[in-house]
Amino acid sequence: MDRNNIAILTVLKPRLGPSYISPVCIGNTHLLFNKRRGDIKLTQLAQLLAELHVFARSENSSKTYLPIVLCGDFNSLPFSPIYRFL
Repeated sequence: MDRNNIAILTVLKPRLGPSYISPVCIGNTHLLFNKRRGDIKLTQLAQLLAELHVFARSENSSKTYLPIVLCGDFNSLPFSPIYRFL
């Protein structure tokens, strides 16, 4: 896609504390702002979720998923396809 909207993914791990505290995967994005291009927003979100799926699993040595927190500006209204998709 020729859009320059971005997403950032990171894993936060506790430096100190009990060993049972799990790292957490954080994602943040800004989707396209265009009311008529919901198809691009859905594609951007699908790509983000696909990368998040790989990232949250690859960062964990036990091959289970890390807890995920997804944040961002989805430029969507309630009952839009983006909300239904999520």
